[in-house]
Amino acid sequence: MDKVYASMSTGLEGLDKILQGVIPGDNIIWQVDSIDEYIPFIDPFYNEAVSKNIPLIYFRFAKHIPLFPKNNYARVYVLNPDEGFELLISKIFDVIEEYGYGTYYIFDCLSDLVVDWYSDRMLANFFMLTCPYLYDYKTVAFFGILRNVHMPITINTIHNTAQVVLDVYRNIEKIYVHPLKVYKRYSPTMYMLHSQEGDEFIPVTKSAIISEILTSIPQPWLDYTVQKLDVWRQSFFEAQKLYNENKSALKNEKADELFNRLLKMAVTRDSRLLELAKEYFELSDLIDIGKRMIGTGLIGGKSVGMLIARAYLKKSDDRWKNVLEEHDSFYIGSDVFYTYLFRMVAGG
Repeated sequence: MDKVYASMSTGLEGLDKILQGVIPGDNIIWQVDSIDEYIPFIDPFYNEAVSKNIPLIYFRFAKHIPLFPKNNYARVYVLNPDEGFELLISKIFDVIEEYGYGTYYIFDCLSDLVVDWYSDRMLANFFMLTCPYLYDYKTVAFFGILRNVHMPITINTIHNTAQVVLDVYRNIEKIYVHPLKVYKRYSPTMYMLHSQEGDEFIPVTKSAIISEILTSIPQPWLDYTVQKLDVWRQSFFEAQKLYNENKSALKNEKADELFNRLLKMAVTRDSRLLELAKEYFELSDLIDIGKRMIGTGLIGGKSVGMLIARAYLKKSDDRWKNVLEEHDSFYIGSDVFYTYLFRMVAGG
């Protein structure tokens, strides 16, 4: 690529050189092992916005420490993922439209959204919607994400949608950057491992150093004895294991925590329905729902109403246990429905 873009920047001249410049519309993914490896790249980006008087927006939604201290320049929008996917996306889109073209954005670590939504699929949907919207407004946006935490389908969706994907490593207090994707740009050394030396990023040419860095990074996918589970499957797996081990001891703190987590994951987050579900459902009921789920997400209001009604009848009078037929319903999770809609809109 002959043209080097100079109007926008990561705030690090050496990194800009590796990327052959920052193009308006770039969504930059920083894959890290901890938030401590994401933060060092935030300050230069922040300072770049200040020096050029470019509007800077910080979306704060994670439980990790703030990416930079309170200040008088960046506009901070605090979001609550518990309010739901649609509201979160709507608020972000409203901000993007308000500030318009050429704005800089910093997002908290995306991995925290999975903790709130219990779903890798919804994280992929979130990025698949947000990234193109930012791209259309010719912004530059930073996103952090934890490495080796998410399911391959989620990472593939994010990689395919983003313009720039960078692996960041730390070894003996030195930072290394390894570009995995740089959209519409190329250089002979672009996809090499680079070590940060002050403001410069130097290609690492010694195979011994490359091996030392890359082999020091955990690579769980190479251990075929380890079954990789996302938050959703891990939660149901824990519940099933607990139930199988001791069906008579399901009223302890761990069982209660799992019960409440599964309710919010698969049944409802409506406060009134939650109270009814807590009163009439058992952990075994939630495990049975999980076994008949297609995808992930909530099962829907009508299904919840039918299941609570059945549970109420069974608990109110034992004779209903012999009258009611075993239901054979399957449930399409709301996350699958969202994914279907988004791919229809995107023409995929």
